[in-house]
Amino acid sequence: MGFRERITREVRDFVLRVKERRKPTGDLRPREGTGMTRKVEAALQALETKLLLHNGLARRQQESFFSCWRELKILALAFW
Repeated sequence: MGFRERITREVRDFVLRVKERRKPTGDLRPREGTGMTRKVEAALQALETKLLLHNGLARRQQESFFSCWRELKILALAFW
């Protein structure tokens, strides 16, 4: 069927909005205030290169455990 998962413009816009909210406010300890935790910061750094390459990868590489979907899930759960 040739189905391939695509990183859409909405996902890219979400990642950009998260990057804009990186400025720490309130208490700098993890999970305190509205600042970014270390886990979210690490997920953003891992996503920077993966998002650029994802749409050109083969299907098995897109679906692998170390694809960008794991970091996107961490970001989504951080702002739940």
